Amino acid sequence: MKTKTTYLFLLLMTMVLGLQSCKDDKVDGAVFSLSIDGQESTSITFGYGQTFVMAKLSSNTGWSLSSDQPWCTLSNVSGDPTDEQYIKIAVERNTTDA
Repeated sequence: MKTKTTYLFLLLMTMVLGLQSCKDDKVDGAVFSLSIDGQESTSITFGYGQTFVMAKLSSNTGWSLSSDQPWCTLSNVSGDPTDEQYIKIAVERNTTDA
């Protein structure tokens, strides 16, 4: 009986903690900008060769970045609110037709 109570307690705690961790990541009033060579950018285009870009990130809230592609890597993937944080965006050589 004690074992069942312990498992039930652990299950309930897991559910409560799981529900609390589900939250909207949107921050009201958040400002985020990315600039390359002094120009604000909303997209970055790379050629077929292996290369990298240093981009300046500014944000009034904490931030995090990620890449879901193995050919694209990022440095400084998270940070606190800042006016100036540099991020290296590196890409591997494109060996496909895409």
